[in-house]
Amino acid sequence: MIYLDTSALAKAYMPEARSSDVDELLLRESGNVAISELAILEMRCTVSRRTRERVVLAEVAAQVWSTFQDDVADGLFTVVTHSADDFRSATRVIETIAPIPLKTLDALHLAFARRASATQFASADKQQLAAASALGFQTIPFLP
Repeated sequence: MIYLDTSALAKAYMPEARSSDVDELLLRESGNVAISELAILEMRCTVSRRTRERVVLAEVAAQVWSTFQDDVADGLFTVVTHSADDFRSATRVIETIAPIPLKTLDALHLAFARRASATQFASADKQQLAAASALGFQTIPFLP
């Protein structure tokens, strides 16, 4: 199972550096990709932020969000739901990988990936990839 962090996931829906690489991964690994409820929330925030910043037009943003929601509903991704244990697990992640600096939500993504029994972790965040590697995940970097 491959866990996609939001920084990688967004590349599948909005043109960015390495977007085509994420598209290829999703085609190749169909049915083997996990995201979390947190990633869904972060995608909504990302689409809204890019609209506010006028990076994408409102009509394009609406289509991006609709397409993403359809893909989630159609089962393109295994969606990891959260539990109270994930917050304790994220705390342990931070303790385990110290002194690698890790943001709170990034630690939660790593906790979700562990619970999903993912063996690979995809991200466009250098620090998060370092943490994932330290936790034993095979990393898939989508750095620009």
